[in-house]
Amino acid sequence: MAQQQRNDNGRQGRSGEVVGLNGPTYSEMHRSRSETTNQSQEEDISKISPSCVPAHSRGAPRFPIRSGMMSSSQDKEQESHYFLLSAVMLTYVKPGDAGRRGNHIDHGLCVKMFSICHESAQIVAASAHCLTPVHASRNCRNHTMVINSTNTNEVLERYYLSPLYALEFCVGFPSNLVVVLGYIFCLQEWQSCNIYVFSLAISDLVFLCTLPHLSHLYANEQAVNDPFVCVINRYILHVNLYSSILFMVWISMDRFLLIKYPMRNHRLLRPRAALVVTGLTWLVVNVEVCPIITLLVQDLQKKNWSRCEDFASLKGDVNPLGYSLGLTVTGYILPLLALCAFSQQISHLLQRQERAVQHRTSYKRPLRVVASATVMFLIIYTPYHILRNVRIASEQPWAQVDSSSQDYIKAMYILTRPLAFLHSVINPVFYFLMGDKFRELLISKIRNMSSKTKHRREPA
Repeated sequence: MAQQQRNDNGRQGRSGEVVGLNGPTYSEMHRSRSETTNQSQEEDISKISPSCVPAHSRGAPRFPIRSGMMSSSQDKEQESHYFLLSAVMLTYVKPGDAGRRGNHIDHGLCVKMFSICHESAQIVAASAHCLTPVHASRNCRNHTMVINSTNTNEVLERYYLSPLYALEFCVGFPSNLVVVLGYIFCLQEWQSCNIYVFSLAISDLVFLCTLPHLSHLYANEQAVNDPFVCVINRYILHVNLYSSILFMVWISMDRFLLIKYPMRNHRLLRPRAALVVTGLTWLVVNVEVCPIITLLVQDLQKKNWSRCEDFASLKGDVNPLGYSLGLTVTGYILPLLALCAFSQQISHLLQRQERAVQHRTSYKRPLRVVASATVMFLIIYTPYHILRNVRIASEQPWAQVDSSSQDYIKAMYILTRPLAFLHSVINPVFYFLMGDKFRELLISKIRNMSSKTKHRREPA
């Protein structure tokens, strides 16, 4: 009887029927699967696309085979596992043979098949659309591309954004702090340009204080512990991102007026006027960036207050594309055009005064400052704003952009963000090129402090 039972089991295995735990061993099954050619697997997959759906009750010892696709209400992660198992079963089970056994597969066999799944990269990459009869191989390739691009974005966020934000903070924060402290303790008489430069340094310093949180956020896959900190951090970041370029515009305006009115008899060259302009700048930028709070709160609500997304990934009642385009025009394009206009006007004035002024070098320094600032913002801000708008537009329904292209656009957008934030590291260079003796005063103050320290250490 035992011999007859083994013969029956052998015949069942050779006929392609489902075998139970008393059937072939795992090594025999794996060897049989290795001998199966890729062509036979593709033929089996192209014939049917069943899903191996496990019973949802805990005590269910068997997996029924159902035909057709899963409903959209089921969890996507479970769906991928069901189709993963069905892809492996197609290697051993012929269509229609399972029906003679009551449409059930032994639980032990399914466990063995899952272990085989981990050894096969092709089956691991399989998904529901890979098993459809039409264009199966092309869908599999597309799905693999989506997985790779998604993984690339996660790698970029963790190993590109996080360390670069930390590096920018470590380099930019000390230099801006030195400038702020230098203006407070070294400068006795404040002029209009000093007020603008000090405001710019404060803006960059506050902006840099948001980067450690972002670095920690991307190192931990944007998991949020405190939603309030997420909203405030993102808001402060964008306020100081756009106030920085505006203060550079006012510095350029001040340099232009100083060349045109060397005696400082213009109203805008007075310190009080500079304070009013600075206050209005902070007010306008805060009003301009205020809608991002609504987007952040609504997006956090949709994600159960657990994920802090960047501006381009926010979803809410505010139209993200329209708001981003408006912010690009008012916060970047118009200030950049103003920088270009002041650069051109300064160059024109210098050409007119070139013969009349003896010390032309001091008057050419403002032109270098304004022109360098214009080139800097053009290089570091333009890619960020272009790809941010393209990223938001690619997710709109009317764009009809596939998920793989969206991931590639997101990857390029990720690359531009540390570049745009680099302005806070570069701006301190301009503070020493203004020609208002700040550099001399700062160096003199440092020398005096070092000499006092040396005298205290010397014995009496």
